[in-house]
Amino acid sequence: MAILQEVPSVRVTVPGPCRLIDLKKGTVLAKWPELRWQEIQPGKLGLRIGPKEFSSTAVLFEVGAGTVFQVNAKPYRGILIVRRTAAGALTIIDHLDLEEYLVGALTSEVSASWPLESLKAHAVVSRTMVAHRIWIRRGEDFDVTADVSTHLYHGVSAERARTLRAVQETKGQVLAYEGELFSASFHANCGGHTEDAAELWEVKRRIPPLQGVEDPYCRNL
Repeated sequence: MAILQEVPSVRVTVPGPCRLIDLKKGTVLAKWPELRWQEIQPGKLGLRIGPKEFSSTAVLFEVGAGTVFQVNAKPYRGILIVRRTAAGALTIIDHLDLEEYLVGALTSEVSASWPLESLKAHAVVSRTMVAHRIWIRRGEDFDVTADVSTHLYHGVSAERARTLRAVQETKGQVLAYEGELFSASFHANCGGHTEDAAELWEVKRRIPPLQGVEDPYCRNL
């Protein structure tokens, strides 16, 4: 998941031991007992981390299991990847388990106070949408972004006990039509009728789950 794209710099904190690894070669570039508010910028040849420049254009921060790192003071789980882009900027990627991701992703989109069954339904839809993106974007640098273009994600600060339960009680469950995943996109308000997906995006075929339907619940909101 891309946390940030095409940014000029970023500040990273890792509150424990970490290793910096060249993503392409797999070699260890540096080791630190911890990192505190280190600025990362594009360098002349690769990436500059604090006062030191590395020739690598894509690096991975390997942290201890369960370690929560920070990107611009915002906490995240998983593995942090930083790439220098062709435009000379940075793309920041968080690589983490899908089920862990969903715990924070749910309450980035909906309220944790919703009925549990609603949260469970949303967990299934979100899991389907992300799993489909992973499938169609395999081999690319990232599959989803942390903004409304795919799925909002506010990291560890959005995790709640009720969303954890909703994710755990639906673990591995996805939506499929005739045995195949589909793009289970969602929205805040449809205005009373959803649109056929084929009217918005290029789709391989029209299937019932992606056809427009009347929705009386949105009409008066």
